[in-house]
Amino acid sequence: MRWVPAIAALLAGCGPGVPLPDQTTPSRWVRYHHWSDEPPCPEVLAQLDAQVDFMAQRFELGNVEPVDYFKFRASEERLSSKVCDRFGSVGCTVGTTSYGTGWAENHELVHAVWDQLGYPPQMFIEGIAVVLGCGETGYSGHPIPLDLDVESLIDTNTWNASFNTNGASNYAVAGSLVRWLIDRRGPATFASFYRSAGGMMAGAANRAFEDTYGMTWHDAVLQWKASSPGPEGSFCLVPADPCDAPAMLDAAAGRTTLTRPLSCIPQVVTVAARDLEAVAAAVRSSQLPVSAVLEACEPKARFEPVVTPPELYGTAPASPGKDLELRSFGLGTKGRLRVTPARADDKLGAMLDPQGSAFGGAWGGELTVRTLESPGALFSSGCPTTPIPVGDDTWGVQVTGDLTAFDGRAGVMSFSSSTPFTVSSLSFSNLNGGLQCGGTCGPDCSGEPTGDYSLTLAPRSRGRFRINWVIER
Repeated sequence: MRWVPAIAALLAGCGPGVPLPDQTTPSRWVRYHHWSDEPPCPEVLAQLDAQVDFMAQRFELGNVEPVDYFKFRASEERLSSKVCDRFGSVGCTVGTTSYGTGWAENHELVHAVWDQLGYPPQMFIEGIAVVLGCGETGYSGHPIPLDLDVESLIDTNTWNASFNTNGASNYAVAGSLVRWLIDRRGPATFASFYRSAGGMMAGAANRAFEDTYGMTWHDAVLQWKASSPGPEGSFCLVPADPCDAPAMLDAAAGRTTLTRPLSCIPQVVTVAARDLEAVAAAVRSSQLPVSAVLEACEPKARFEPVVTPPELYGTAPASPGKDLELRSFGLGTKGRLRVTPARADDKLGAMLDPQGSAFGGAWGGELTVRTLESPGALFSSGCPTTPIPVGDDTWGVQVTGDLTAFDGRAGVMSFSSSTPFTVSSLSFSNLNGGLQCGGTCGPDCSGEPTGDYSLTLAPRSRGRFRINWVIER
């Protein structure tokens, strides 16, 4: 979120009115301001530099000046909110200076760089920040809301009024349309339009648009809608998407392991699998709680989260030194496993944040990810012959799959462990279900811990389902 020039000048004159982080760690492109007890991990500086390099080179931006980022502590959201009070946000940009609580506010970094080009209508300011501010990867999100009066959003006053009602839908539309323009005539052409479309009103922008693209804004919006825009995230441009690289783990090959230092920003691991087979992985952190997301590389035509993190409201999602097991059925041939240090007080910790901000916790220790054995069949109408194995050192299990596998009928899913455990919490998405201790596939444990559980499940709607549960031993 970015201020227009008049507001930037006002804030520059009086200061933000809050104590600012007093230490500075510079990189090639960013003067990173932080408190002495929260220095950035090296990976976040490298990521920010790579993002600026990517923008400058891909869009032929010319002479780009370094930018400033002030990182507040996670517990200082009220300070960041005070700086960004005008927009009711904890992250914002004033000129070439950004503020936030995340280790990397990728969306705001885009504003700080593109602010040096000019001030077109807000739709294009936010649109390019959505396209380029996705962090390490894109993501599969909600469908684009094509019922908005998109054509009128070229006027900044209309954009602001619409934002009060439609919120993030404006951002999704802007990102999708800007990416369509970039693909149509290239990145450098969009940067040229950005420079020439000055002012908040629609008139100058309409003329600049027609001069640059050889069509009216009205016709461009109609053609964009006719192109069947993909869902949120499908329009992300990132410097190096892991999906474009060779797989680091091969689920089809069985147990393969990857160990790397745990950074303050998300670690993204590329996983290969055979089509239609289950992908199963275990994630472990040696020192810090983590949360994980396993997502398909190919965005879906509708909102289908492959695996989402457990709830982060007030409790850390994982115990250090314990396994988080994730299983996805119907992921496809390639996926990304994103692992994030989690803050107990951060509702956005490891979630697929629409603006791609790299929130997270402290950094240190090791992260280990390994593939697991997983049965080819998820469930059956009777007792599955092969229960899903649960490791002896596992604290949580997440399972997802396609509801078409149910064929409209109820099914049974079984889990088995060599040591007894109890289920402390259980949640479903797109399913009606019940947990049975011992269950129909084993003796009733009469309330005592057991190593065998089963779930009786029935589909609620189409799409994908999700099961999250936390276990204790």
